[in-house]
Amino acid sequence: MDDAAIGKVLVNARRAAGLTQQDVAKASGLAQSTISALERGEIAVTDRTFPKLEAWKATTEELERIQLALEMRRHKDEVRLLDAKIIRQVVRLACDPEMVKLAGQMAETGRFTREEAMVTLIRGQLEILPRLAQGDKPGEGESGKR
Repeated sequence: MDDAAIGKVLVNARRAAGLTQQDVAKASGLAQSTISALERGEIAVTDRTFPKLEAWKATTEELERIQLALEMRRHKDEVRLLDAKIIRQVVRLACDPEMVKLAGQMAETGRFTREEAMVTLIRGQLEILPRLAQGDKPGEGESGKR
């Protein structure tokens, strides 16, 4: 999710909540010009501004998607090493309603937070994707074909 996509999520969340940019600015402590720039994707959401996103009244799922995008930015050198197919797969998985639902179920066990569950699920998928790309079938071990 790039800055423009994050901006669209923020605009949609704000409008759905019936808020103006001034309302969000007052609730978040950010300048209205910063709110506008974030919504247009001209500036990036950072670790400093992320906690203030509650002022937009975004859903938990929207906030999780934004948080995942921030996490990917933090690890951009690692992400750059990934093949473009795998990057598309990570984005698809992070937005997949079934993955979000499964992460929620994992979090309900109390062993994971929603974020930890989603990261665990995506990492699990990433471990098998390179093998699948090489033609291995699911369930085949490291030692080769069964």
